[in-house]
Amino acid sequence: DCPDTALPAEISAASFIGKVIAAEGVRAQVIVGANECAWPSAVYARDWVRAAVQTAKARGVRAVAPVVWNPGAPELDWVPVLAPAYRDAPIVVAWALNLYPARANTGLAVRDDFTAWTTWRYEMYRHHLRGVPFVVTEYARGDGSEPPDFADIRAWWALARYQVDVATAWYAAAPLGHWAAANLRGRLGELAKALW
Repeated sequence: DCPDTALPAEISAASFIGKVIAAEGVRAQVIVGANECAWPSAVYARDWVRAAVQTAKARGVRAVAPVVWNPGAPELDWVPVLAPAYRDAPIVVAWALNLYPARANTGLAVRDDFTAWTTWRYEMYRHHLRGVPFVVTEYARGDGSEPPDFADIRAWWALARYQVDVATAWYAAAPLGHWAAANLRGRLGELAKALW
């Protein structure tokens, strides 16, 4: 799920995004690239995003989320460096992020000195990305391994729905390793009610 950052950014991005597009095809609404990866620097990540966008555009993709940022990332001083690669792109480029409190037994809607840096981190930098769609590729309580709490989801979504463009719950439909308890099988109706 992560590119080879030992390669120059342009080569790494072209190879990685090319493989993603080949696997997914260009019919997807948004092609999603690297997921929760470490980057050597803000400049490298910016150049990688730009190259990923150019590769996607050349292959007929109209919208791409080249990087999915994990809770606590990127560094706040990276965002102004990265922002032009998103804002000035020739196709739609979404800022994708996974939202978790990243602390056991902590609700998604909890606001405290810790979750300000994980779940709600994007509030500190979204002003740099005006006009860029925010896509939450995963959201859940705790570290994503805990059972869903629909009242918690409702409380989180009451605010987040005005801050992000799209949000996808992270809950498996079958037992899945560490995330076995995070299961929505037979409970999608409850999730829908929580979101409306």
